[in-house]
Amino acid sequence: MAESLHEAHLIGPGKSTWRTSLKSASLLLLISTLSIAGSLPQSSLSTTSQVQTHLARAQAALRAHDTAAAVKEFKEVLAL
Repeated sequence: MAESLHEAHLIGPGKSTWRTSLKSASLLLLISTLSIAGSLPQSSLSTTSQVQTHLARAQAALRAHDTAAAVKEFKEVLAL
């Protein structure tokens, strides 16, 4: 077999990529937030905390397959 079963499962036909995209976006936002948290002034720490809270909620919603709640939390992050 040219590709492993694991690879076929990840990119096989009919697999939804929007969930993967949402998960990737949330991970990217989380990493970005954490990486800049140390360089922000003290006044921005509350915003950073809010972003982290909303991202955690979005991740939990994705794990629960509640995309509507995840989208709401991502929009909250963008609004900050």
